[in-house]
This record gives sequence, structure tokens and C-alpha cells, in this order.
Amino acid sequence: MRPIRRFMLFGALPLVGCAAPASPPPSTSNGIEWLTLETGRACARAEVACGVGNCVARIDNTCDEPLTCELAIQCVCQAYTGESGEARSRASDTAPAKGKVGLEAHAICGAGEVKATFAEAVRCK
Repeated sequence: MRPIRRFMLFGALPLVGCAAPASPPPSTSNGIEWLTLETGRACARAEVACGVGNCVARIDNTCDEPLTCELAIQCVCQAYTGESGEARSRASDTAPAKGKVGLEAHAICGAGEVKATFAEAVRCK
């Protein structure tokens, strides 16, 4: 199981790196690597971790007003026929002012298996 998770996070790093400025090394908690993503708001911080077909995000809202944040994920799928494709999913919730919220998004590949999962973006408004 561990080599699969490393593969998926490795696949996500180049895409995440293109979407956000350089950030400190990922934090590790209980063996899970959390990557920091930009939220579009200076007062909101997002950390994301992905597994097979799902990603979770921890949002820390230090703004003086509530923010609605959305997590967008993508899975690379391999059908049993050999064809490849993608599956996408989104999840959103409102973080209270000076509060925290967690998001979890699941993508389903249908008739096949997940080859990689990554977070596309976290946006807060």
C-alpha cells in the first residue's frame, strides 16, 4: 500500500507545483503527507492529502468573515479494456470566521481502476 501512495503523491507534485508558488516541505502527521495549496485568499490556508480515489483538505480560515471553500480533485483511470480517462469530483463547505473546516472529495472511475489521484485546486470565496 505504501508504494502506491508515494506514486500518487509523486504524480500530483508537478501539477500542484505549477499551480502555486513554492511552499515549505509537506507536513507529516501519522505518516500522511499534507501539501499546502493556495486558496485565493491570503487569510485562508489549505493543506491537502490524497489517497486512492479521494482527497481531503484542512482549511484554516483566519479571515474576519466566513468563507465558502471548494476542493476540486481529479483521478486518472485505467479501464479494464486498456483505455484511459479521468474522473473529477468537488466538495465544498463554509469555514466560519476564525475557524476551521475539513473537506473530502471522492472520484469514481467506473469500470476500471484508479492509477493516480491529485487535488487540482482549493478555492475560497
